[in-house]
Amino acid sequence: MIILTGDNEYLIKRRLGELVEDFQKQNGNFSIERIDSKKNDFDALISNLQSVSLLSPSRMFILDRPGSYETWTENFSDLIKTIPSSTTVVVLEPKIDKRLKYFKDLKKIDQFESYDSLSGSQLSNWIVDYVKKQKATIS
Repeated sequence: MIILTGDNEYLIKRRLGELVEDFQKQNGNFSIERIDSKKNDFDALISNLQSVSLLSPSRMFILDRPGSYETWTENFSDLIKTIPSSTTVVVLEPKIDKRLKYFKDLKKIDQFESYDSLSGSQLSNWIVDYVKKQKATIS
């Protein structure tokens, strides 16, 4: 399970793109499913996560704001135990109340990645690093 959080949408989308690209290289395009919590009910979400694919040995689910389901946040620790090991779950939670047990449970996940807005010298350093990676120059 991979948690992507924070208010820096650009960095979250870029990281998600990297994860999807790496997964596709290994497993193909048909093993990735994006689930928007606004358009799907909770039972369908859990059913999808717990099922095993007959067509692909591994699957990736991208869950967009599953914290909007009260049942998800209350039972997160128990729910993640029911997901098959062949399933990679990427949770996108841009804004989480840090006082909630749900946030504390998410922080326990090994791949908890926070992408907050950059300002001042952080932003300048990020721009310089990004330009170097692109093998370009700025002045």
